[in-house]
Amino acid sequence: MFNFSQYQIMQAFPAPTRYVVAHYQRMKPTRSARHGHHPLASLLLASLFPSLPLVGQAGSVSGTISYDGAQTGPVWVQAVQTLSGNQVLSLDGNGDFASTTLTDLSGPEITVQYWFRGSSLQSAVRQQSDGYLVAGWNNRHILSHDGGTTGISAGERLTDGQWHHLVMTWKQGTAGGFASYLDGQLVQQRDSADTPIPNLNAQVYFGAFNGTGEFAQGQLDEIALWRRALTPAEIAANWNRRLTGSEPDLIGYWNFDDGTPNDASPNLYHAELWGDALIEPADIPGLGGGRATLRLEAPGPYEIAGLPDGPGYTVTAFRDVNGNGHRDPTEPFGAFASNPFTLAGTRTGVDMGLVEVPRITTQPRAQRTGVGESVTFTVEAAGSAPSPSSGARTIRR
Repeated sequence: MFNFSQYQIMQAFPAPTRYVVAHYQRMKPTRSARHGHHPLASLLLASLFPSLPLVGQAGSVSGTISYDGAQTGPVWVQAVQTLSGNQVLSLDGNGDFASTTLTDLSGPEITVQYWFRGSSLQSAVRQQSDGYLVAGWNNRHILSHDGGTTGISAGERLTDGQWHHLVMTWKQGTAGGFASYLDGQLVQQRDSADTPIPNLNAQVYFGAFNGTGEFAQGQLDEIALWRRALTPAEIAANWNRRLTGSEPDLIGYWNFDDGTPNDASPNLYHAELWGDALIEPADIPGLGGGRATLRLEAPGPYEIAGLPDGPGYTVTAFRDVNGNGHRDPTEPFGAFASNPFTLAGTRTGVDMGLVEVPRITTQPRAQRTGVGESVTFTVEAAGSAPSPSSGARTIRR
C-alpha cells in the first residue's frame, strides 16, 4: 500500500547514515539520490497543488567531495536551481508597507506563508484592531486570542541575509494545532486554544502595524493565506513551489510577478503600496525549480539524481562539524567551480574541495624594546592555506 509519508520532500533527516531528499522522491539510505517517482504520489500532489509539475525529472549531478583538514562531521551536499524573472516586494524599514483590502481572517483554521530576506520581519503579515494576528513579530508568530505575544517561535537564522520560507498554521482546539515551519521544517508547535479566530474587521498589512509603525525591513514574496491549516506533508511539498492562485481554500495570494501588488487568487484582495515600497526583480534560490540535499557520513563520491533539467544550478557542500544541519562560518565549505551551470541530463565531475575559512587564533601582544634590540611577534592562524591561484603573497619587512 502506498504511504504518502514516504514522500517527504525536503530536509527530513532520521537516523540512517545517508539520506537524500528531493522532489517527489522516496528517501533511501544510499550514497545516491535516486528518483522514486510514484504515479499515486503525482495524483495526490496534483490534487493538493495543481501548479506542481508532473513531468519526469531525469537530471543528475555527481562528483567527489575532498577535504584534508582535521574537522569531523557529516557532509551535506546541495543542488539548487535559481530561476530568473522573479519579482518581490521590497521594504526599507522606514515607512514602507503594503495594505490589502482583505479584512476578515476569522474562523477555526488559518495558514500564513511567505518568503523573507532582510534584517527585520516585524509585521511581515499583520492584522490588528482590538485583537491581532501577526506572522512575524519579534521573530515570533502571535495571536491575541491564543497566548498573546508569547506566541511561537518563527525560527532561527531569519535575518542571515538568505531567503527563507516561513509558515504559520493554526487549527482550533487541536493537539499541536499552533505550529510554525521554516524552509519546510517544523520549528515549534503547541496545542491551540478552543476558540476560533475572531473577525477583527481590519485591513491586512504587509510590513507594518496599520501603516503607522513596526515596519519590516527586507523583501517579501509569495505571500499566501489559506482558510485552513496546511498539513506538514503539504508544507513539505509546496514550500519552494509556486502556487497558481486557484488552489482550494486559498484566501489570497500575492506573488508580485506581474509588477503589481494584486491578489492572484479569484478573491482579488488587491494591495496598495505606500512610502518607498516597490516591486523589484529578485531571484529566490530553489523557488519553482530543482532542489535536493544529500547527506554523507564523510567526504567522498556522491550523486544527486531526480533533478529537472534547466539553467541556473549551483552545487555546494559543507562539513557539519556541530551537527546542526546548517553551515556555520567556521565550518569547511566548498562550491563547484563552474557554478552556475545548465543541467541537461547527467552532469559528472562536479567535484568540490572543502576549505576552512582562515582565522587568527592567537594574536601578538604589545611589547616594549629598546633601540637596537629585537622583538618577535607570534601570530597563529587556522584554516585552509590560500591556493597559489588566489593571489596571496607573503610580505616581509
